[in-house]
Amino acid sequence: MQLNRYDMAVIEQALREAINQGADYHKISTYQSVLGKLRDTDASAAGSRSAMASDDGFRYDYDDSADLRA
Repeated sequence: MQLNRYDMAVIEQALREAINQGADYHKISTYQSVLGKLRDTDASAAGSRSAMASDDGFRYDYDDSADLRA
């Protein structure tokens, strides 16, 4: 199952609301565990995206300040 960033945000928000309004410790603990897994998954996906971007074979030089005369 593929979840996009919007789906992940909605799930995270629902888990946070359930945690904040819940009274059952076991359910809150379960929700927190799932929320942590979602954050880890999102962080590892962001890391793999940045690794792919750095291995694309191109170097970009954004120093455009050389010799700008008006």
